[in-house]
Amino acid sequence: MIYTITNLSNITIKLIAEIDVIVNVGQPEYLEASTIDEIHRPKVSTYRWAKGNWIPTANSTEEQQLTLARIQQRIRDMTELAIDRGKLTNFQLITYGFGGQYKIHFDFSGFFDNNVALKNRIDLIFNDRIGTVLFYLNDPNGGGATVFPFLNLKVAPERGKALFWHSLDPKSFDYEMGSLHAGCPVLVGQKTVLVQWIHEREQMFTKPCFYAPNQLNLLSECCLTELVVHDFQLQQFQYTSYGYGGHNSAHYDNFGTYENNNSDPKRIPWISPKHCADLCGAIVFPHLNLTLSPERGKALFFYNLNPKNFDYDERMLHAACPVLLGHKMVINKPAYGAVSVKRITKVLIRILFAGMHLHSFDTRKMFSCGLLLVLATLWHAASCEFHSSIHAMSKVFGYEQQMLQHMQKFLGDNQSKLDFLNARLAEYEHQLDEAQQWRGGVSYLDSPLNKYLLTKRLTVDWQRIENLMAAKTGQKALLRLQQMQQRKQIPDAAELNGAIDGLLRLQSIYRLSAEDIAAGRLAGIDYGTQLTLAHCMDIAQKAMRDNHLQLAHAWLVEANKRVSIKDRVLMQPQILGKLLQLKMQLADYQGANSTLSALMALAPANEQHVLDYEALQMKAFDSSGAVLEHAPLPTDFGALNDANEKYKFTCSGHIKLTPAELRPLRCGYLSETHAFLLLAPLKVEELSHDPLLVIYHDVIYQSEIDVLTALAEKQIVRARVIGENETLVSNVRTSQYTFISKSRHQVLRTIDQRVADMTNLNMEFAEMHQFANYGIGGHYSQHMDWFYPSAFQHNNVAQPEWGNRIATVLFYLSDVEQGGGTAFPLIKQLLKPQKYAAAFWYNLHASGEPDVRTLHGACPIIAGSKWVLNRWIRESQQSTQRPCLLYNDALLTPSMLAEFIKNNS
Repeated sequence: MIYTITNLSNITIKLIAEIDVIVNVGQPEYLEASTIDEIHRPKVSTYRWAKGNWIPTANSTEEQQLTLARIQQRIRDMTELAIDRGKLTNFQLITYGFGGQYKIHFDFSGFFDNNVALKNRIDLIFNDRIGTVLFYLNDPNGGGATVFPFLNLKVAPERGKALFWHSLDPKSFDYEMGSLHAGCPVLVGQKTVLVQWIHEREQMFTKPCFYAPNQLNLLSECCLTELVVHDFQLQQFQYTSYGYGGHNSAHYDNFGTYENNNSDPKRIPWISPKHCADLCGAIVFPHLNLTLSPERGKALFFYNLNPKNFDYDERMLHAACPVLLGHKMVINKPAYGAVSVKRITKVLIRILFAGMHLHSFDTRKMFSCGLLLVLATLWHAASCEFHSSIHAMSKVFGYEQQMLQHMQKFLGDNQSKLDFLNARLAEYEHQLDEAQQWRGGVSYLDSPLNKYLLTKRLTVDWQRIENLMAAKTGQKALLRLQQMQQRKQIPDAAELNGAIDGLLRLQSIYRLSAEDIAAGRLAGIDYGTQLTLAHCMDIAQKAMRDNHLQLAHAWLVEANKRVSIKDRVLMQPQILGKLLQLKMQLADYQGANSTLSALMALAPANEQHVLDYEALQMKAFDSSGAVLEHAPLPTDFGALNDANEKYKFTCSGHIKLTPAELRPLRCGYLSETHAFLLLAPLKVEELSHDPLLVIYHDVIYQSEIDVLTALAEKQIVRARVIGENETLVSNVRTSQYTFISKSRHQVLRTIDQRVADMTNLNMEFAEMHQFANYGIGGHYSQHMDWFYPSAFQHNNVAQPEWGNRIATVLFYLSDVEQGGGTAFPLIKQLLKPQKYAAAFWYNLHASGEPDVRTLHGACPIIAGSKWVLNRWIRESQQSTQRPCLLYNDALLTPSMLAEFIKNNS
């Protein structure tokens, strides 16, 4: 490569007669030399001040053509590059007179404006100049050198010699930026050169996956066989190249309200620069607050019309930010709906060829054997998050091990240095003590050996020690450690807050004490992990920020217990100051008085303490009370009106069925819902009759769980909930999930058939499989699985024509050591996760009205990892499977009817 200067070769034209033949071929028809402008048209300019001609010409003799053919064969032999299948190609003969020059430039043609015709652009992509051979045909008397500024190289012209370099990297076909060069002005005489540019079209042995321009139609056909777009009509590929500053202003890809297909899409003004600052060619969706940096080999897919109702989706406003450095190439593949007068949906697939490598102009590999697979890759724009998933946390656990290894290397390097210095220190001290025993050292120097040893120490040895002491040992390990910390896969401050939120959630819902948590005891199990003073302070401050004052108070009390003697002066005043503030807020005036007395003993001269004391004297001490970590348990749980409190007490086991309520519930084998179950009945446990809630045991297999895990690998993202107008990330649901279509694997279709056998419901209109994992304190607060009417009104429901969610099947794919149950507070049931089991309940009454009694939530996980699979079944085509009753069961439930019949029998 030219960067190593090893590929700059001198090629000699052996016969001077050849030079005479060449010059005679071109000089009679000399023209002004031209350059290529920004839209790839030749033009004459002072950028290249010379005259020349392309040879051989139509008037060239046979001898002249044979001479050029010999030279061309010599180029093939020396460069090992193919040149147009052995045919004679044109050379350029150029003469530079006094002052003649060619200013700094590249020989490759990769940068061009969008105004270049598509055919010409594609030809440039596939047939760029891979190498240049420059023959010097005379000796100028002064000037005319060829310079390569990036290489700090200057080559003086010498008759009969040739200069060769690669314009493209011969291995990767990326642009070789070191080939930037210029022809310096001729100062005396003139300079005549012969140039042969070698193109990449024939270099198939180094680029076997090459696509020629006439293969684009074949490429389009192949891609059509890979992409299934239902009733959409795919257009031809649209190739676009963005040079420096190239951009596309904010626009929609649909045709808006225009009736003519040939009308321009509706446009709006350019997006504010804040969306594109330093983004270098990114695609931005301002209404979605989404920025997608280009990455070669990736594909971006989006709907321009809402796929539910085919209305224009205004959220799809987007723009391509200006390219700040380098070059961006994309292919667009639009698809038009064939079944709607609104030209239904224009699906846009963009294959991004240049991307994170924009700065290196890395665009040569864009047509490779793997290109057809790109259409199957959708953009994954979710950010990393770890605390909400044990699975995600387990991935980053290995990073800490690597960081420890770098730390060990750093300590080892420095320890070796310290060991060497300690050894030299002991050696030199011993020699000094020995010398001082010789009458102050004078007699010691009588020996020539001692003189030599002292002189060597003061010249060589001490210089070596000084160099060693000044050396920054362990820098490589330190650099690697810093690089590890800067990775996106390393948790950040937001992850720390999420982890603390999980601990506080466990403490609140399961009524754990700060003392037990700090000692590593969670719900009666000792995990052997102790929290320090700093840990307790972190948790207390987060609880204060989130207004969990009683929990914050408990953590400050625990932090105060962990104050050591060395920390007392610095930390204890801070802890007591925060405790005083909380006690005042929580009306614990007696406790505040004790805390203030302790503070004044630590810092009696603090004026703020005097002010706090005066304010405290005005409070009614009789009305104060000690701060409790948790509120007292209610005497009657049935009287609770707060749904959140009911959820918490169900998770903690305080709300549960009485023995009388448990007595009618049974366990048994189910065989009635499908004929197949006569051969293989299902084990069923009743948890509630009205509303129906049952558990099926052993209904999914480990091999199926392994397939689900493999399908979901690297795809799970932070779970979202449906808000008033949109789906959003919320602390209401701290988990990670992914949706998997049943078409992905036969196992998913097998599970759906099993669900149909279990429930006797039609699975044709079930939603995609949802695969979820819960992390530190992971939970899903109480909620309904059925959609509220507002969700349909704001288009937050996919496939609304399928109706509401008639039922839910929740598969448990793992056991959980502690916590993680599914709580139904209104029917007083807590389902403990049991691997291979599945819970089933109806979300709607038989009348189609939502059943509010199915309010449920996923309780926080204390220890372990929880994996679940959700199957939400829609109500479309379920009328024969679950017909309406003769009365409205939303107004009169079966239990109410039974009670009425009993009282009136």
